[in-house]
Amino acid sequence: MGSAKESHVGLQLQKAASRLAVSHGFLDTELAHQGWRLMKTLAWRTGRRPVRLITFSKNVRSRALTYKPRFLLSTGMAPICRQDLRKMKEHGIKLLNYSTDDPWSLRQKASWFLKALPEYNRVFSTRRANLGEFSSLGIKASHLPFGYDPELYFPDDGGLMPDVRRNEEAKVFLAGGGDVDRYPLVKALKEAGMGLSLWGGYWEKAGLPSGGFLDATGIRREVARCMVSLILVRRANRDGSAMRSFEIPACGACCVAEDTEEHREMFGPDREAVLYFRTPEELVRRVKEAFGNPELRAKLRANAHRAITGKPNTYVDRLKTILERVEEQKRIGDRE
Repeated sequence: MGSAKESHVGLQLQKAASRLAVSHGFLDTELAHQGWRLMKTLAWRTGRRPVRLITFSKNVRSRALTYKPRFLLSTGMAPICRQDLRKMKEHGIKLLNYSTDDPWSLRQKASWFLKALPEYNRVFSTRRANLGEFSSLGIKASHLPFGYDPELYFPDDGGLMPDVRRNEEAKVFLAGGGDVDRYPLVKALKEAGMGLSLWGGYWEKAGLPSGGFLDATGIRREVARCMVSLILVRRANRDGSAMRSFEIPACGACCVAEDTEEHREMFGPDREAVLYFRTPEELVRRVKEAFGNPELRAKLRANAHRAITGKPNTYVDRLKTILERVEEQKRIGDRE
């Protein structure tokens, strides 16, 4: 259960279930958010509630009790109320959540969801930073990062082949939301005279023109066109990695990445697969370093691509991990 939009994890897991021939149903959580704009705004501002939370939650419970699946797997801040989760649990349905947003973030925190969380049997979190908070609620939680869909994210310009000449522009590509803590990074690049290919929402608030939102086709195009692609995490979300940490390298990008522990685990030391940065000044320096060294860019493209695609990082792999861990937990419980 999750959003049916191309870029969202819910649809990726649904596709993974189909590829694995796992019998499943899918509920689009976007239905919980449908309504008049004013209604949606008021519901969000007064409690960060989807406008149709109660109706959608009851529908989930009704369908679950009708079809009686072994597991219910929801993503993110799933719009299901505590009482409906409890009723499904009483009927033997194992409740799983793939936590893609920090439930304790000031931007996301919602009392209705925090009340519902303890009903889940197992949570898989894309960040390590909040595992302790899940544990404090008595929830068995483990780290499971984002993944990527190889049908959407791949090098479509032959750019990883050594005998293919790339027609690159001296630009920095970034696709992501204009969070306030990201403004100094992009402004530093702009003030240094760097060409920008900036996409996503809320950048205009900082006077940074954006090209709007990109689908996977657009991301592949910009990765091929620009010399450097940025990988940023959402600090307000306490991320150590993000969806783009997998998708951008899978497209064959030369990456300059925010320096985090999880990125170092994924890509290794500096200059092996990516260039790391921590400050706006360091970001400018690393981008200039990549712009001026085509051999380095070629090396980073190939190594970052291999770091992601050479390991089990697809959403098929993620769903396999979820099912394997739940089954192992069940076997342990049986022995006990």
